[in-house]
Amino acid sequence: MINIGCDAVLTIGSEVHIGYGGRVSCFERINIGNNTLIASYANILDHNHKFDLKRVPSTTLYDCMPIDIAEGVWLGTKVQVNKGVSVESFSVVGANAVVTKSLKRGVYGGIPARKIK
Repeated sequence: MINIGCDAVLTIGSEVHIGYGGRVSCFERINIGNNTLIASYANILDHNHKFDLKRVPSTTLYDCMPIDIAEGVWLGTKVQVNKGVSVESFSVVGANAVVTKSLKRGVYGGIPARKIK
């Protein structure tokens, strides 16, 4: 599923594969570099619902920050990439990992994603 909000910019390079059930939801800006593999059920979202502890979460207001996924990245099955994150070229993020901070080149896994190689 690809969802692009008004005035949002989604850039997808050449030879990008998004597996079955994958979701890219762009309300500000997402860049996905060439030759990137996004496995089944991975989520890439550049936004969160706005909330505070005094009201129900908003269904119409969002906090947004851009995402940049560089060339040759491999995101495993059910990986979650959160807003404001960059992933350097040729990095691998293992299945079920949650990317909450920008990643240098390497192999990552876990919740939150941490460098393992």
